[in-house]
Amino acid sequence: MPSQAPATCQICSAPVGPFVHTSRGCSHCAGSRFAFTSVVSLGVYADFLRELCRQGKSPAGQLLISCLTRRLWELHGERLREWECDIIIPVPMYWRDRLIRRVHPNDSIAESLSRLLERPVHRHVLALRRKLPKQSQLSPSRRRQLPSGSYVGRWQSRVRGKTVLLVDDVLTTGATMHACARELQRLGASRIHAAVLARGLGQR
Repeated sequence: MPSQAPATCQICSAPVGPFVHTSRGCSHCAGSRFAFTSVVSLGVYADFLRELCRQGKSPAGQLLISCLTRRLWELHGERLREWECDIIIPVPMYWRDRLIRRVHPNDSIAESLSRLLERPVHRHVLALRRKLPKQSQLSPSRRRQLPSGSYVGRWQSRVRGKTVLLVDDVLTTGATMHACARELQRLGASRIHAAVLARGLGQR
């Protein structure tokens, strides 16, 4: 776990070298037109952080998720405050999976950030229409295409004109976050930022 915020892309949070200008993206997100403006993360989804994220998917791992979110705040709290987000929305899980797992790490991340930022969480603004296959089973191109149209937004009155903080545990291609952000834009969100625990690399 880094002791200080590493140099990362302003847009996708992928690691970059020192003094690299990333206001228009980096080698990992160049050419992508994301509906979200920027992302913060703890670091790369690998080794120790990957194992912690996996443990955080179980009911017993929610305290761990809270601790990781607190660390995210310690590294990026100033930037999170600068975004001046009005509401926090977690990327949703398919409802049947929610019944089986009983918990969702994204909700735990959102609740922790809500206490730190003193902003409300709106869990039910976004919903997942259908169960999606595990991304690890898909090709990079399929990963990017699959989430399109899979998320539906509601409660427009809660989103219109608001700056939104969208949260997920891991961002890899950015396709899921983009699909959710597009739906929030459709509801009238003025700007969308994102916070994740880990940034997956290896596939754009």
